[in-house]
Amino acid sequence: VKHQTRTLVIVASKMVLRRPWCCVEVCSAVHNKRNIVLVECPDFVLFDDEDLEELKAGSENDLMIFGGNGLNPDIINECYRALREVPVIKFNQFASEAEQYDAVTDILSACNKKKLGRMSSMIVNKQASSGFVDVGATVDIIVAGAGNSAEARMTCKVLAEMVLQRTQKTVKAVFTPEEALAALPTVRYMLVALTAGLLQDPTFQKTLLAVDTHESHPP
Repeated sequence: VKHQTRTLVIVASKMVLRRPWCCVEVCSAVHNKRNIVLVECPDFVLFDDEDLEELKAGSENDLMIFGGNGLNPDIINECYRALREVPVIKFNQFASEAEQYDAVTDILSACNKKKLGRMSSMIVNKQASSGFVDVGATVDIIVAGAGNSAEARMTCKVLAEMVLQRTQKTVKAVFTPEEALAALPTVRYMLVALTAGLLQDPTFQKTLLAVDTHESHPP
C-alpha cells in the first residue's frame, strides 16, 4: 500500500477490521495519505469509540503483528477513526447483478474519476459478453454454489468471471432452481464451487435435483 497503491478499496465485511493484516494495510493507507474507498457489506458496522477501546485488548499474536509493523493500539484507533470520513459505497452480495455492477461503477468513480468513462464501458461490454444483462441470452456454462452464504455467492461469481475470461463462453452463476432451469436448455457444463456447508444448503440441494431431473438433462 505504501509504495504501489493509489487507492485502497476496503471490502468491509463483518470482521475485516478485526483481521490484523487488514488492519496493517488500512493503517498504512491512512498514514501515507492514500485514497480510501469503503465498500460496505450489509453485515458491516464501523467501530464507534467504545468498540475502539475494546479493540486495544488484542490477542498476543495480533499485538506481535502490529508491533512488527510499527503500530500500537493508539495509532490503530486514530487510523480507524479516519475511516469515518472516507467515501462509503454499499454493496450487497445478495443483490441483483445489475445492482452490483452499478456499485462497481460507483467504486471506480470513487477510485479515479478521470478513468471512469473508459472503465464503465469495459463493465458494460463485460456484461454483454457474459450474458449478465440479457436475461434471454444463451448460456454455455453455469456455476452453482451455496447461495445462502455471502462469501460462497461471491466465490461463484468470481469463478464465473474467471471461466468467462479463459473460455470466452457465456457463463452465469446460479443459486436457485429457477435460475438454473432458465439457463439449462443451452448449457453444456455445470461447475460447482465446493465451499463449507454446501451439501447442507437446502437451496443447492433443490437446484442440483432440478438440474438432474430436467427433461433436457438425460439420465
